[in-house]
Amino acid sequence: KHFFYTRLQKLADGAPPTDKYKRATAYLHELGHDPDKDPAIFGAGVVDSIPVKDIEIGIASGPYKQRWVFAIPQDGVRNEQTVYYAPRASLAGAKTPWKKLFDVADDVTSFDVRGDDIYYLTHHDALRFKVMKTSLVRPDLAKATVVVPESDVVAKWVGVAKDALYAGVLDAGIGRVRRIGFAPGGKTETLPLPFDGAVDSPF
Repeated sequence: KHFFYTRLQKLADGAPPTDKYKRATAYLHELGHDPDKDPAIFGAGVVDSIPVKDIEIGIASGPYKQRWVFAIPQDGVRNEQTVYYAPRASLAGAKTPWKKLFDVADDVTSFDVRGDDIYYLTHHDALRFKVMKTSLVRPDLAKATVVVPESDVVAKWVGVAKDALYAGVLDAGIGRVRRIGFAPGGKTETLPLPFDGAVDSPF
């Protein structure tokens, strides 16, 4: 019934053409409604308490049927993300009560959600990356659980599926996919692939 999308601004007469790519803003659209009346959710000047630069892209997302939604001011260059979150039920346009979850200094490059748990990939104190987990009810990065520790391979992406957590790693230039059970101390296995090569994230 609803979906998030990011829209470029409409230029005023006489505005420089390059201004089109400034203040890209995330909106929430309800099917069947006039898109010109869609509420702005996140972007430059949308939420007074959250500074978003004109050159940053406002992004909003939320896994289907999940309790939580996320907002990211994306500069298009840096891999490390600043991420805000809020309960889906609290969405209220510019009045959505976003809270900061990750800052650039946390070195988080991707994440995925299962229930109230968020799994995230970070190179903070881990040059080859590691996968961590914390609760969105009371997130505490300092006490987050290590799900996939740093190793001799480079972790590239992480994603949640119905049956398990999946992580893509780079092993001496070859892409591998690892499956990790959700239970504490869950079994980790490397999936057999038809041939060696690069593996992009399906998430």
